[in-house]
Amino acid sequence: MIGLIGGMSWRSTALYHQRINEACERRGGRHANAESVIVSLRYDVLLGQGRAGDWDGVAGAIVSAFGRAAAAGASLGLLTAVTPHRIFDRIAAASPVPLLHVLDPAIAVLKERGIGCVGLLGTSHSLAAGPLLARIAAAGLAWRLPDDRGRCDLDGIIQNELTDGLVTASAERRAREIADDLVAAGAEAVLLACTELPLLTWRGYDRVPVIDAVTCHAEAAVAEIDR
Repeated sequence: MIGLIGGMSWRSTALYHQRINEACERRGGRHANAESVIVSLRYDVLLGQGRAGDWDGVAGAIVSAFGRAAAAGASLGLLTAVTPHRIFDRIAAASPVPLLHVLDPAIAVLKERGIGCVGLLGTSHSLAAGPLLARIAAAGLAWRLPDDRGRCDLDGIIQNELTDGLVTASAERRAREIADDLVAAGAEAVLLACTELPLLTWRGYDRVPVIDAVTCHAEAAVAEIDR
């Protein structure tokens, strides 16, 4: 059973649930949905802790949630937000179930496609997180990041629109412009390193491949649980 720790935001948690069950149907046919449990946390509380630098508090809440998921029968855990992965090692060490890092499946896809340099789209917290960038570097990948204006605009799109369920043409246009800048800087693919950004429509963006971390994470979890 897959244990999902969500609520960061609940809309991306819903997307995870959808992608996991779509992956199950592709593998097992109609009605072959996943056995899963979702423990949804208060996003406003976690946001406040993160902004205050209380990552111990964030880690404690998430580890406790994984404990509840394990008690419900989960044997594999997914954290359905990218930013808290900056403290992934701390969480994984205390979790009662093994965890699958959000970037690892996407990195595997990038490597399979022969990508050497990836452009990262995400929150400023994620893009500035040393442990996340170190994980990409350890895989032998170079990266490109948005400039300060691009990061600010992405934060606004993610926190002020997508987490509220608002998807606008202007947000999609701006996100694509930022992706274009990364391609111009040498990125051979764009990684949606935020669990809200897949809510935008990326269909038709053909400058470089767009890799969705949520889909990669979900498909890897289903493959792991089916072993």
